Amino acid sequence: MDNQWHILGAGSIGSLFAAALSDAGCSTTLIIRNNVEESDNTEPPGTFYLHQNGQQRKFVLPVSPAREDNYISHLLLTTKAYDAGAALAGIAHRLDERSNILILANGMGVLEELKAEISYPRYYCGTTTEGAYRQSSKEYIHAGSGVTKIGGGTSATPPAWFNQWQKLTL
Repeated sequence: MDNQWHILGAGSIGSLFAAALSDAGCSTTLIIRNNVEESDNTEPPGTFYLHQNGQQRKFVLPVSPAREDNYISHLLLTTKAYDAGAALAGIAHRLDERSNILILANGMGVLEELKAEISYPRYYCGTTTEGAYRQSSKEYIHAGSGVTKIGGGTSATPPAWFNQWQKLTL
């Protein structure tokens, strides 16, 4: 089982789940639009701080520019709904029919739009009541614990990667 996850949309929720995946031992890479992040060049790209349970933790995760060619097997899409199509189109060259995409986009109706544009990956949808917000350009606050539900796919048997998600601690 591949435990490599790419995060597209590393804002508040994306960073929260990136931290949880990293803590669970999954190799986690943030996808960025350019070679370097524009917001703050004082720290390496992929650096962010998460305030959670009264503690601040620093994460430095690998980054991958969208235009790179390396394959993506597992993608967590956490953009706003209106940005999802364009964001996914920017990395479509890195996906194929074996790719798994978990959509935790903020909004509704995303799946149908994505499937109409890029039909070949395996799509799964999720919803979460986890609360998070941005304190500053690289600092996020986990504002409240919640529940994350995942569904979709064409098989009655959950995909192998689902076991990783059941073990996430947020």
